[in-house]
Amino acid sequence: MGPRKIPELDGLRGLAVLLVLGRHAGREYANHLPGDAPTWLHPLLNGWMGVDLFFVLSGFLIGTNVLRLLADLSKATSSVFVHGGRYLARRGLRIVPAYYTVLLLVAAGLVPFYHYNRTGIGVSLGYHLLFLQDYLPSNIVIAFWSLGVEEKFYLTVPFVLLAIRRLPERFWTAAALSVSLASPLLRWLTWRQHPEIHTYGAFFDHLRSPFHLAADGLAVGLAIAIWRGRGGELGGRARAGVLVASSLVLAALLAQPFLLHPVTLYNVVPLFSVLALAFGAIVLATVSGPTFASPLLASAPLRRVGDLSYALYLVHMLFLTLAWSVAGDDGFFAFLGTFLAMSTVAAVALHVLVERPFLRLKARI
Repeated sequence: MGPRKIPELDGLRGLAVLLVLGRHAGREYANHLPGDAPTWLHPLLNGWMGVDLFFVLSGFLIGTNVLRLLADLSKATSSVFVHGGRYLARRGLRIVPAYYTVLLLVAAGLVPFYHYNRTGIGVSLGYHLLFLQDYLPSNIVIAFWSLGVEEKFYLTVPFVLLAIRRLPERFWTAAALSVSLASPLLRWLTWRQHPEIHTYGAFFDHLRSPFHLAADGLAVGLAIAIWRGRGGELGGRARAGVLVASSLVLAALLAQPFLLHPVTLYNVVPLFSVLALAFGAIVLATVSGPTFASPLLASAPLRRVGDLSYALYLVHMLFLTLAWSVAGDDGFFAFLGTFLAMSTVAAVALHVLVERPFLRLKARI
């Protein structure tokens, strides 16, 4: 079964973006509190891990598409240039138009109440247009860092799979999983080289956002794509057990005080690998067949959020200050509702006016 026929994956995308929105809303609220964040806010503050779920989903979906591309090439149905050009065009039409629209609006100062340091905006805009904001400061919209990671994955995954396919087929999945070990090893080496990294900002710039240090989930998703492509599937009881165990691990992590403070060896090296494996287990169970979570993940509301997930991710940070100025004095839930409403309206507009027309063009390629 291909990924397009699994509605639960749309629901997982919806959950991923809701985690990210909750993270930024919770952080905005916590920044206005006189003391430490209350315990009930911890799951929201840890919602940054929704990005890691996005990475696993991308690894699986893009990996599946590239495996099909390579299979078509092996049948010599057309040239590598035709298939490669089609792959790049489809990826570009999916990501670039909506991203460039928001990026250029923000860079031009056309988003009311959204403020950022415009010093050197020409240089910043230049490397953002090239998707280099995972290695250089993501200082126009901080959330755009992950798009730099994703784009580099899109460009490198065909070469990774070509290398893996040179091995005997029974080793393909293990080889992809072994790639996921590179990022924690490289994070550990970077940590050793920079003992001065002990603030969240320095940690984010040096250890979290660069592509080669953030590829755990992408590689795990790729391994799942290979395993499924070779006919792998979990039985019903195994799916339920994997889903329960991984959900408990993630729930325990969400409930902790902010996981990225203080910066320690634990959150430098193993944490993101644990998240990649836990989210990978959920994706693995989901793509193997129905589970007890299927009614929720395949529900219309969550799938609609999943359909809007990319647009929501692009625009949501633009409305934090405005939502707080409108509803912050009325308490967290008034602020959260205002923030979600503003973000949703903007995301729908972006989706309808920009994203959808290019998705239709993408479908014709």
